[in-house]
Amino acid sequence: SYRALEFTGPGVAGLDMDDRIVLSNMSVELGAKAGIFPFDAVTAAWMAGHTGSAYQPVQADNDAIYADILEVDLDQVVPQIALPHRVDNVVDAHDVPYTAIDMVYLGTCTGGRVKDYEEALDELRRGGGIAKGVRVVVTPASEAVRETLESSGMLAEFMALGATIQPPGCGSCCGTCGTVPANGERVISTANRNFKGRMGNAEASIYLASPRMCAAAAVRGSIGGDGRSA
Repeated sequence: SYRALEFTGPGVAGLDMDDRIVLSNMSVELGAKAGIFPFDAVTAAWMAGHTGSAYQPVQADNDAIYADILEVDLDQVVPQIALPHRVDNVVDAHDVPYTAIDMVYLGTCTGGRVKDYEEALDELRRGGGIAKGVRVVVTPASEAVRETLESSGMLAEFMALGATIQPPGCGSCCGTCGTVPANGERVISTANRNFKGRMGNAEASIYLASPRMCAAAAVRGSIGGDGRSA
């Protein structure tokens, strides 16, 4: 608890900056002090497009001693869903029992980037749109993301499908503004937390999943069970 996590290994090269930012963000949910990725060509390219200031990369010492080393075989990782009401209450998606979904939340700091919306829209297009009775709420992570969604036509496409568009920021994630789920409603969200009351109503149940899985739930109106796992 409260240790820094350093992500290394061959799998890192396959992660773009959006992926790395999400993992660093979610490290806090593990109780970590920070989540750190090594500086490489991907990082350098991102920095070149975001700052003109001088900077000095920091790397771990070659003889660094770690408190623990955890190895993850990415080939064995399958889609997962965090069940209510804890972020670590995680199960493989195919093990989730059939659950009807009332609201799908796409956005915030962990799931509101352009790449996330591209994946979600792809799933919605392939599935034929949003299921009857399901509310989809879109909250871009930043104004820059919102502008890109607007200029590319993606924002208009979400609206045409029936999604509600909220201003960039936290929105419904923290429950202080935007669309709040009603008593007994079930929400699947790309946000980072799902404890009771997180979205403004302690009587709602929040599931956490990837943008594509959330969009699949919007298409089906459900997750899990009967071969309909998102």
